[in-house]
Amino acid sequence: MQFCSDEYDLSRKLYSKLNLYKISVSSKKNGAEWNFWTFEEYQSFIEVVDAFFDRVMFEFLYYTGVRLGEMIALKWKYVNLEKKYIEIKYTFTNSVEGKSYDFVDPKTKNSIRIIELDDDLAELLKLHLEEEKKIYGFNPEYLVFGNIKHISPTNFRRILNKYIEKANCKKITPHGFRHSHVSLLINLGCDSRDVAERIGDTIEVVEKTYYHMFPEKKKIPTNKLNELKLRGKNEVKHI
Repeated sequence: MQFCSDEYDLSRKLYSKLNLYKISVSSKKNGAEWNFWTFEEYQSFIEVVDAFFDRVMFEFLYYTGVRLGEMIALKWKYVNLEKKYIEIKYTFTNSVEGKSYDFVDPKTKNSIRIIELDDDLAELLKLHLEEEKKIYGFNPEYLVFGNIKHISPTNFRRILNKYIEKANCKKITPHGFRHSHVSLLINLGCDSRDVAERIGDTIEVVEKTYYHMFPEKKKIPTNKLNELKLRGKNEVKHI
């Protein structure tokens, strides 16, 4: 507002009328509570994605749960399509002093991991690899998404929003793919330990962040008490 006032003669009277509001911690929504797609919502979205490269990106994010920066930094040498897994070793950042971007080690050791690929995703990546091999000079050092030039987060968001508008579906952020993957695994009955290992987080973080997706865990204390009392009653009957 100050810049606009100095450079474009914006009236100070306008922004002097704006009120500041402090958002309490209790009123802030956990992103995982809204920033995700159900499997059905994702199917509605992916149906309108007509560009092959874009489809591969979205499918990769949705079915691996990797962070956007991890996807951007992934090179073909860390992809094994025969054994159907990828290795996450680096992540993209544009917050390095003196550089426009860099590929750096993930912040936590949990983030360095191996992720197994489902059959369909592995086949899709094979098709993508065949197209990439047509590029002159292709080698394993090429990026999976962008070959010699990485895709920028800004460009990815632009592409994502374009298809969201086309599909007329709920809007999510790029990180919403990660939340969507966790939601998918939880609804498939996966254990929080397996989910944490796959997405590169701790069990504590997963259960805290996605606790609302584990309704069955709320029943565990009551179920344990019921089992204990039932066992006690049965023991009494046998005395």
